[in-house]
Amino acid sequence: MRYRVDVREICIALLLALAPPVAASAATFAAGNGDDAIDAVPGDGVCASADGSCTLRAAVEEANALPGADTITLGAMKYTVASTALHLTDEVNIIGPSAASCTIRARKRTRIFEIESGVQTVMSNLTLERGMADEGGAILNRGSLVMTDAVVRHSQARAAAGAGGAIYNDGNLQLVDVRLERNRALGSFGGLGGSLFNNGTAILERVWISKSRASGCGGGVFNNLGSIELNNTTVERNSVKSSGGGLFHQRGTMTLNNVSVALNRATAIGGGIFTYATLRLTNVSISGNRGYTGGGLFSRYTPVTDLLNVTVSFNRAFEGGGIMNNGTVTLKNSIAAGNKPHDCEGTAVASHGHNLAGDASCALAQASDLSAVDPMLSPLFDEDSAAMMHALQPGSPAIDAGDDAAAPAIDQRGQPRPADGDGDGTAISDIGAYEMQP
Repeated sequence: MRYRVDVREICIALLLALAPPVAASAATFAAGNGDDAIDAVPGDGVCASADGSCTLRAAVEEANALPGADTITLGAMKYTVASTALHLTDEVNIIGPSAASCTIRARKRTRIFEIESGVQTVMSNLTLERGMADEGGAILNRGSLVMTDAVVRHSQARAAAGAGGAIYNDGNLQLVDVRLERNRALGSFGGLGGSLFNNGTAILERVWISKSRASGCGGGVFNNLGSIELNNTTVERNSVKSSGGGLFHQRGTMTLNNVSVALNRATAIGGGIFTYATLRLTNVSISGNRGYTGGGLFSRYTPVTDLLNVTVSFNRAFEGGGIMNNGTVTLKNSIAAGNKPHDCEGTAVASHGHNLAGDASCALAQASDLSAVDPMLSPLFDEDSAAMMHALQPGSPAIDAGDDAAAPAIDQRGQPRPADGDGDGTAISDIGAYEMQP
């Protein structure tokens, strides 16, 4: 008896037998129970606690056990994290319906999320509140976290030196349209970063950091040795018992673009900003801050603090009301005016031209500078404005007095530069963070 052998079928069978197993496709888990119960059988692909319901913790345990970027969807409800932090050890997306309707709460018993090294996480449309830990009251991030359309509030880092009341970042962090509100970093030897402590790489876009507090340094943000960039962001009404009421920059690099640093308080140094390291500010308003030394900005040691189209105004201190310079501060197209007792103190600032000072303390020496001149600033925009800043009143000497070659293409609000603010038919950039539109 003869058999016909199909060589192609044998080859296909061999290939299938030798091929590696296909990874399971990413799963989606809908957490519909706000309790903190664990998953009954982690890794079986079914999010179910002992009573059969899918809790947030059970969904996290399933997502950790399964390969791939799983998704956890949340409902319009409150979720409780009552025992230990939710450890994220595999890629996951956690998506709520909105920050106003979806809350994850720890009741100040534990941290809420801990993201392990190498893990990519996305969180959106949710609120985290009342977390507490030694570092990162709500979130400790060692991996890569993107958070959008979210709120993190009423959380604490509490230890001998608690760090990052809301978030402690030791990896890669991106915050977009996020509010960090009323967080605390407390400790008997000083708390660092009322809302954010950065040890890695952080990019903040349209973030509002407000009413947070640290018992040590950095009422809003403490940048330790990482790289941090703040864009279109407001840092307001934060406070600290020591230095850096709004921002404390110790090492690494910090860049501020289109940022408001307003109404912050420091008992000691740097009511608005305290910097030890390289700091670059473009289209920034530093206004209404208070400190004992350096009400608006205190720059220490030699790294450059570079101000381009910045407005430093109405800050208060015992010395160095606007800018206290013990390092290297450069000014271009910038205003320092209305600060008490003086606009500048310490080492002389380096003018790169087209600056305006309200008194003679800044010793501006370029031919294009304006010294001891009133810039005619309007009151600070309402605190709910997208950009807390001072407008230029009609007739201000800062209008059309800047350098177009150096000025950014937009002002702090995103309005175009240059503009014909004085109506003479020629568009020239203004001095300061605000561009008067025709």
